[in-house]
Amino acid sequence: MGLPLLAAAPSLKVVVAGGHPGDPECGCAGTIARLTELGHDVVLLYLNRGEGYCGGAGLNRCAAIRTAETQDACRILKARPAFAGQYDGRGILDDSHYDAFDRVLAAENADVVLTQWPIDHHRDHRVISMLTLDAWWKARRKFALYFYEVAEDTTMFTPSDYVDISAVETRRRAACYAHASQLLVRTGEVVVPGDRIAMVGSSGRSTGAHLHFEVLRSGDHVDPRRYLAGM
Repeated sequence: MGLPLLAAAPSLKVVVAGGHPGDPECGCAGTIARLTELGHDVVLLYLNRGEGYCGGAGLNRCAAIRTAETQDACRILKARPAFAGQYDGRGILDDSHYDAFDRVLAAENADVVLTQWPIDHHRDHRVISMLTLDAWWKARRKFALYFYEVAEDTTMFTPSDYVDISAVETRRRAACYAHASQLLVRTGEVVVPGDRIAMVGSSGRSTGAHLHFEVLRSGDHVDPRRYLAGM
């Protein structure tokens, strides 16, 4: 995602909307870190609190666990969390929910809004996109609107602009891993083939159980296939 206008702009209010805790971070934590470093005020607006899945904990604890993770991620990114009040996996598009979301977004008085691309496997991702798009139209397009992708859930998306996040890669990674409720190991632990390192799950109405997996060596990304051979 590219926001070339922001580098030279005065301080702006930026809202990054996402379906679940972790979506804005997964999609554009590096861009968020760049924005806050430039002095812009950034809010991460989540459709829900991730009530539908949090690893091995009971569902009655998921909202509290994933909200705490969100607060940690926002602290790392120097952003502020906000919530639209819907429930994980039960995203609703109707008149009352369009109006409720519009009120939440309007209260932020944003100059720029980033939201998920609407063609997406996950219904909650599509819901947050449609709610944001409707609010943009209702506001007569008074804020700049950008779309971002989230890993393999997003389809038919071709970005036209990019942001160089190499200078904030460490913060981007830390913000993503703040959402650790699905992790079973911690930094420094030795693992061998066959060890369980994380829980796979299907938060809400995704198309199936999945795990976002990456391998870093001395801070650099490496091809994970060599570590998965024979498993």
